Amino acid sequence: MPYLVAAVALVGVLCLLNLLLLFGVIRRLREQSSMLKPPSLTLPVGEAVGDFSAVTTTRGTVSTELLGDGTLVGFFSSTCQPCHEKLPDFVAFAETTAVRSLAVVATAPDEGADMISALESVADVVVVESLGSPVARAFGVRGTPAFVTVERGRVSATRLPAGQLRA
Repeated sequence: MPYLVAAVALVGVLCLLNLLLLFGVIRRLREQSSMLKPPSLTLPVGEAVGDFSAVTTTRGTVSTELLGDGTLVGFFSSTCQPCHEKLPDFVAFAETTAVRSLAVVATAPDEGADMISALESVADVVVVESLGSPVARAFGVRGTPAFVTVERGRVSATRLPAGQLRA
């Protein structure tokens, strides 16, 4: 009988240690899975867009107050390969929407002419030297390509709308 009591006690202790180890593994997996999520390149959904004012390539002015509901804002860089890959999707969507889109292109003065000309037919284009510009700061942009849809002065989506994208 004493052997049976000792065996049951040992199995109980081993089960508790196994349970503690399992909780530790689950906690560690949750930490690692949160590290795998890509960081957001813009303000999160629901945040208010900051104040900005900028001059477009056609000498027009865009500002926070002039952004209509449903405006798609795209941030591109002339040296970014993924930006060149997403450019046709942005243009295709901007051609189908009634609201004028806004494209912000970060480029050196002598680069990006092809990207700018592709965007000018479908969007107001603002050329900036870096993502530290007032427009990029207003949207909290930390990388390109980045896309934001604006509704009532707030971010309503942080990706290209999927309905009109090419296959």
